[in-house]
Amino acid sequence: MRQVVGVTVVSVFLFALLAGCSSTYKTKRVDPADDDEIMGTGIESADVVALGNLAEDLLALPQLTGPDIDGVPTVAIHPIENNTDVDFDPELMVRTIRQKAIELAKGRVAFVTRDELELALIEKERTKKREGEYTSSKQEVKTGADFVLSGTAAGISKVGRGLESRALFLDFNLTDAENGTILWEKRYQTKKIGKQGVLYR
Repeated sequence: MRQVVGVTVVSVFLFALLAGCSSTYKTKRVDPADDDEIMGTGIESADVVALGNLAEDLLALPQLTGPDIDGVPTVAIHPIENNTDVDFDPELMVRTIRQKAIELAKGRVAFVTRDELELALIEKERTKKREGEYTSSKQEVKTGADFVLSGTAAGISKVGRGLESRALFLDFNLTDAENGTILWEKRYQTKKIGKQGVLYR
């Protein structure tokens, strides 16, 4: 009888301990632009939100919003090329940039997205625009792009003593679709150090 009571007491103690551990953290709502306690060394939500600043820099260019612009220039957004060992959603970044750019442009600039196959058609679209089939002021189903926004992600990683560090570099440039001239280029960069083992999904 004494042994049974002892086992029962231990079981109750373990149950209470496990229940206490499971309730030590309470789910809470946080701003996606803020870092959290589970921060790793990959692309965080705060990094994606920060890319909205790119739209502000872009729309400050006189080639897009200057007083001498005739009609509505069109920017084709190229898929972001990921050359890092980090698995992230490049389309999420493209949408973030595009949504913020459309919000700030207020109709002064048009934005379209192009995948790899569609980008090969830009020169053909440019020819049609020159011939008057597509115009900057009157958008058609396929808009001849005036400019192309491209992005590339690169990184440097280190691992040791149970820690890992990762520097991420996101380079963007705006190119004139007519002559290939780079009109604007900017780098967004971050470096993080943390424990190994944080999983991203």
